[in-house]
Amino acid sequence: MNQETNNITKILHEIQQTIQVIGTEKLIEILKISRQNNTELNDDVILKSRMIIQVVCNEFDIDYENFFSRLRKNNRRYAIGITSTLLKKVLKLDTADISYILKKPAHLISIYSREILELSPRHKSDIEILQKIENINIKLKEINYGN
Repeated sequence: MNQETNNITKILHEIQQTIQVIGTEKLIEILKISRQNNTELNDDVILKSRMIIQVVCNEFDIDYENFFSRLRKNNRRYAIGITSTLLKKVLKLDTADISYILKKPAHLISIYSREILELSPRHKSDIEILQKIENINIKLKEINYGN
């Protein structure tokens, strides 16, 4: 078996395993998102975005891998919305780049971000999420300033 055939076999094996975990539609969606990103994100942006994702995951007690899963849980939805908002605010990324990093369609990034921006301290259910946002902001400042 030549090297090219061996590589194709490895790729097909990985595709099969990925489909078993996330499904065909989600894999197709991820592949489309990957192709749509025309910008080249530098290593520093990737590293900082991963750090932001990890801080948000820690605050919401979500595994890093589960952050990217298809689980439908409110905390994960809020975590994605907060991460999207932070990536836009802190790293000055646009929706296409955020979509690429978070492996989510751009329209979902917009919806989740808007939900975070519309949280109100007057609503009892929003107070907990707003406190988590405050905790995340404090942790990010500590990381940035080495405190």
